[in-house]
Amino acid sequence: MSTKTYLRYKQEHVLGLIASPSCNIAADSAGRFAASGTLERVQVWNVRRGLLHASLAEERCEAAVTYVCMGNDDDTVAAGYADGSIRLWSVSRKALITRLQGHKRGVSALVFDAEGDTLVSGSQDTTIVVWDLTAQAGVCRLRGHKDEVTALVLVDPAYLRDAAAGASSAGSAGFAGRPLLVSASKDTLLKVWDLAEQTCVQTMVGHRSEVWALAGAPAIGAAPAGEGLLGAGVGGAQAASSVAAGASAAPGRPGKRPRPVAGEEDEASGSASSAEALDVATSGLRLLSGSADAMLRTFAVRRRSAAEAAAAAIAEREAAAAAGDAGVAAMAARAVQPPFVDAMGSVARLDSGRCQGIVTSKDGRWAAVYGRGKTLELYQARPWAEVKRRVQRRRRRARERARRAEREREAAMADGDVADERNAKRGKRAAASIGTSEFDKRRADAAGSGSDDDDDDEEEAGEGTDLAGEESARPIAGDEWGLFAVVRCPNKVRSAVLLPPDAVPGARSATATADGALPPAVLVCTGDNQLELHCVDDAEARRTALPDGTSVAGSRRLGAISASGHRKDVRAVAMGPDGALVLTAGEGQLKLWNGVTGASLRTMECGFALCVEFLPGGQHAVVGTKEGAVQVFDLASGDMIEDHQDAHEGAVYALDVRADGRGVATGSADKAVKLWEIDTATAGSAAVAAGAARPSLVHARTLRMPDEVLAVRYSHHGEADASRRLLAVSLLDSTVKVFFEDTLKFFISLYGHRLPVTSMDISADSTLIATASADKNVKLWGLDFGDCHRSLFAHDDAVTSVRFIGKTHLFFTAGKDGRVRHWDGDRFVQIHECTGHTGAVWGVAVAPKGLMMASAGADRSVRVWQRSDEQVFLEEEREARAGAAMDAEIAGRANDSDPFGEAVPEAPGQDGAPSLGAAPESTAVGGGSAASVSAADRLLGAISLAVEAREAWTEYERDLESAVRDTAAGTLEERAAMRSTGEAVRPLVPPPAPKLELLKRTPAEMVLDALRAVPPADREQAILLLPFNAALELVRCLHRHVRRGVDVELCSRYILFTVRLHYTQLVASPSSRAELGAIRASIRARVGELRDIFGYTRAGLRFLDRAAASASGDGQAGFLAGDADKGDDEQAAPAKGVRFGRFRDVKLF
Repeated sequence: MSTKTYLRYKQEHVLGLIASPSCNIAADSAGRFAASGTLERVQVWNVRRGLLHASLAEERCEAAVTYVCMGNDDDTVAAGYADGSIRLWSVSRKALITRLQGHKRGVSALVFDAEGDTLVSGSQDTTIVVWDLTAQAGVCRLRGHKDEVTALVLVDPAYLRDAAAGASSAGSAGFAGRPLLVSASKDTLLKVWDLAEQTCVQTMVGHRSEVWALAGAPAIGAAPAGEGLLGAGVGGAQAASSVAAGASAAPGRPGKRPRPVAGEEDEASGSASSAEALDVATSGLRLLSGSADAMLRTFAVRRRSAAEAAAAAIAEREAAAAAGDAGVAAMAARAVQPPFVDAMGSVARLDSGRCQGIVTSKDGRWAAVYGRGKTLELYQARPWAEVKRRVQRRRRRARERARRAEREREAAMADGDVADERNAKRGKRAAASIGTSEFDKRRADAAGSGSDDDDDDEEEAGEGTDLAGEESARPIAGDEWGLFAVVRCPNKVRSAVLLPPDAVPGARSATATADGALPPAVLVCTGDNQLELHCVDDAEARRTALPDGTSVAGSRRLGAISASGHRKDVRAVAMGPDGALVLTAGEGQLKLWNGVTGASLRTMECGFALCVEFLPGGQHAVVGTKEGAVQVFDLASGDMIEDHQDAHEGAVYALDVRADGRGVATGSADKAVKLWEIDTATAGSAAVAAGAARPSLVHARTLRMPDEVLAVRYSHHGEADASRRLLAVSLLDSTVKVFFEDTLKFFISLYGHRLPVTSMDISADSTLIATASADKNVKLWGLDFGDCHRSLFAHDDAVTSVRFIGKTHLFFTAGKDGRVRHWDGDRFVQIHECTGHTGAVWGVAVAPKGLMMASAGADRSVRVWQRSDEQVFLEEEREARAGAAMDAEIAGRANDSDPFGEAVPEAPGQDGAPSLGAAPESTAVGGGSAASVSAADRLLGAISLAVEAREAWTEYERDLESAVRDTAAGTLEERAAMRSTGEAVRPLVPPPAPKLELLKRTPAEMVLDALRAVPPADREQAILLLPFNAALELVRCLHRHVRRGVDVELCSRYILFTVRLHYTQLVASPSSRAELGAIRASIRARVGELRDIFGYTRAGLRFLDRAAASASGDGQAGFLAGDADKGDDEQAAPAKGVRFGRFRDVKLF
């Protein structure tokens, strides 16, 4: 057995990334920090300074970040990953908070609630998961969409409170305090979910194509309290009677009014219509959605009136009385609920392509809409006075058109034209039945945005022929939203976020609105890996012309975060002679990095670089471009000191510096290999005086080849062995030809690859040459006779680069599969794999001493790897790879069968809230991951060890009792006397030997520690994988801790979960039923004690809160913000489940 050992290379830095185009960006409320996804990392940037504040990544995480969301506390960042996992990070501590796993595919949407205790995630697997961040576990999984969930909006319960005070007493029909979730999907649907019932309560079907974006904005144009669109006279009693009459006439659809007959004047119906229109007008939340068409659709979240709540409560009670089954009653109750979201029409966007995203400001004044192009449209929410004026103008025009149509009808009847009369009647009925889906669709297609001065045509198209009065009294999208500015970027917009105008210097100089409000600054993530900051500029030269002849404000770029990243793919990488500098090249840019600190040192403009190398001394670099040029750069100054534009007639695919440092070879697509001599020409008298010199490339010879040249490489023979120096050339015909460098005579030809050789390298002793090919293989050849030593299947895709480590036969390979692999060229085995790239790796470079390695690829990242002191053992690496493959297979099989997604049956006779999965559209959260399987193995091992220890002690106690019975009484007395005097007494039965695994803990303590070690998100999945006997033993161990009062909350939770899971088997056994009774008594007693402690603490805090409020004299609470809005009587009442009686005589001070 070989004793050869290897050292592992670990990732030290990830360079060149600012923002991935496949991930959005998010900012805190103050606009100070912005978070962006950069492959597997979350980068937090200081917007004002343009510097990196934090780089958040887990060590073994390889999945790319697909979505980021900033919490309301401005410190928590939630990141969704391509493997379906979610990680929560703390920006201030720069640490991981928790990891959640619940999706099978990438996370596409995330949203926090107002308190930050709940997180909702949407995924490409078409499901939505609600997470409890306090428990760090999933609450439910919502199913209903048929395609990827693209956006989520959580509606605060404040927007759903009933309009009248009596509505909250209407039974379960009141939705105050119950949040709603609105989801958008590629299946063209918007769904409204009641998170309390875990079911869908409304589906919006107005979109004709995939819904790509959805955002919510508080309506600043909502009517002030007591002010309506139609003025006074809308009586609540009239509206209630009208809605009640509609409910009795059509029991299946309460609140539906009969269609008015043309020519009738029904005041009650008009009042009800006006009330409903006013309800929409005063709604406090607007939803904006974008799809594949050029329309920006707007929806209003309803506040239900007292009449609707009362009618819904009556219908619900009738449905519950008629339905015998509770599930049928619940479905009937949902069926009678009025809609929660109303369509308000749409606004035509300037961009005719599909909408990519919508972001809104915190105050709801602004909405930014962007597509796949280079422009971003900034919309302004108009104030209430302007909205009211627009609606009244449209109603006035509607009345004028109605009177004109009536006069035409009367004239037609007077002339006896029956056909015209029939047509007029049809037009009248069409106008009276406005609000149907087809007319809404026509109005939505016609309605658009316009300025105040020339909005007559818009109103004519948007208002239709509304005689009923309901639709004309209801604001439409064009009334509330108008285009304010157009932001133009030099590259395509991938994501954007709105920042407060005072967050960025220079943004406050932007053009203000008519009411004095300043537009926000816009932070844009572009497709070329940079963040640009723009502000609105109303200068005449920057204004954008609209199709109707008007113009809106333009934008001005304030700055950009771009210095630390490449704009395009990184095509080549090289390391300096000292191993401390890293040089990367791509399209149009050459960047110099400090490989030790990861800092960007210099950025230089160049052509489309395909290859790069350091020149001797490490102060200069030579670059080969796609245009056929060879350029020389001074790295200290960043200047291009030579540019050989006519070096080649085709792309320069490869170059190499001779071992003695006096020559350079370049290979090109023009079928030529050119050899250049390095001449140290002086740069002027000042440089001569200072002793400085710069290299100059002088063309010496040209080697013509029969095909395009893809790679060139010198052997490492020095000046003493110049006659033995070889030059290897790779051709497009899949062969490698080796020549003597001094005479350019042909030496040997290496053939065997099925596809062209893309890269090659020669070992330091010039005995081996490694060729990497597009056929996924790497071949090792001897340079003495050209024999092939071994062919290795290196990658799952084309191999793009190969490099030897100095003075060894160890080498690295890179491929289009995104992997970098470490090999032993003597034993022909893979040592280990360096993972992290998400795209093709175009090149690798190794430091001369092998201490560092750098890789660069199509994902625009440059990764620096450091050789560590950790040893690599080949057998362990093979086992780890096999284990990882097995874990991936197990996880994939578990996800396909979804064993955790099934509903957990509720035990018969249980009362309270419905269990997980009770609703047909909701299931339990779970996912078969390798982490949960490993956690289950560790937990099962701890339980097995606890069972063995308990059985050993049980046997010891039994043997001890037997020994005591068999021992004479006198002997026992003698032993007791000896023990009292301190003499050593040999035990009758030796106790069991302590187990090292227990670490001086009891078996129950070890099981509890094992459960605590499992991440909270994986605990339920781990318990689900336990067999019944192990689960029962877990309950027993946790019960012991409950009796002792140790971690009662944790133990009680998982005891109840396990009992619910195995309820049928437990109740079938008499002994288990007795244990369940004891467990119930213990849990009730301990939880009661915790409630008492909570009640005492809450009472004390209330006392301190009132004392602080009295001392300050402002009546504001200082400790319990939630009690600030309550009256004295309500604050004095004890909370539900809290007992204050026993603390009546306790004094706080």
